[in-house]
Amino acid sequence: STFNFFWFFNIHIYLKLTLNFMKSVLIVENSTNSLSKINESNKSNNILGGIFTEFDIKNRNERIYTADRFLPCLEEMNERIQNMGSVYGEFDHPDVFDTSLARASHLVTKAEFVKENNRVEGEIRLLNTHWGKEAQALVNDGCPVFVSSRAAGITESDGTVTLKKLFTYDIVADPGFASAKMNVK
Repeated sequence: STFNFFWFFNIHIYLKLTLNFMKSVLIVENSTNSLSKINESNKSNNILGGIFTEFDIKNRNERIYTADRFLPCLEEMNERIQNMGSVYGEFDHPDVFDTSLARASHLVTKAEFVKENNRVEGEIRLLNTHWGKEAQALVNDGCPVFVSSRAAGITESDGTVTLKKLFTYDIVADPGFASAKMNVK
């Protein structure tokens, strides 16, 4: 019986020491596989479209975007839409470049260069999230909804912008381009 006590005591000490050296860690796995849709909504007014960006004109932010400095970044964003299935946008520009799913209001579903008009036109789909519902409420109330690019780049002294990365288009109240008003599709 004494032997059993020491055996139990030694196992107890061993487990206590072992557990003290083990640390809990967060393990995150990323997948590029899209989740399947179970129930798709057929809301007729959750798809909005219009002008996203205009080239070779000074916008309301005193910036001039040119196709040759913008389109490579647009192509990269479109590759993300194609390969990942989504590029999320937020309701108002955040203070950071990364998009927060907690603030996501829409998906950018289409953004394409229309050469004859020298601009980017596209579409967004409003989500059934808190911020998507806020945007939807504005649309339902007949209020204008605009988009604005969230990007990183350099603005030269003459206002010309060299884009380094186009992250997304966000819904905003005060866009760089007054023409970036979204219309129900």
